[in-house]
Amino acid sequence: MPESRVFIPDIGNCVEVTTNGFRRAENITAGSRLIDGEGIEDEKASVVIEDRRKLSEEGLFIVSVAVSNGEVVGDPAINSRGFVFDFHHDYNKEMREVIARAIDGYDLSRGTVDELKKVIKRNFRNYLLKKTKQSPMVVPVVVEI
Repeated sequence: MPESRVFIPDIGNCVEVTTNGFRRAENITAGSRLIDGEGIEDEKASVVIEDRRKLSEEGLFIVSVAVSNGEVVGDPAINSRGFVFDFHHDYNKEMREVIARAIDGYDLSRGTVDELKKVIKRNFRNYLLKKTKQSPMVVPVVVEI
């Protein structure tokens, strides 16, 4: 392919897609933006930066629970990312027991799914902090089927 038909756009270069192929369009003013979390006036952006920092340092747990007619169906699913366990100890059984106790101690017929999520999150975070001295982000997911 001849070099004249190759277009590698840079920041601000526009490419227009036509029925006959591609063609250069008018450039726009653009540039790089680096965000370090300092001086951002938007509160939501600051929360996002804080969440990213926490995820990078301590990891994430997602606890999924299925509920049908006010009853928990099956075992909870526990997935983690970016969290390092002590390889000499299997925490999987204990984690399931902590979640089971949190669910058993909660009456779904009187409470809401959001309240159940809070109970699971609180109990699971307390367990992880006590056992591992780490405080990863915990995201409980309760699916009503």
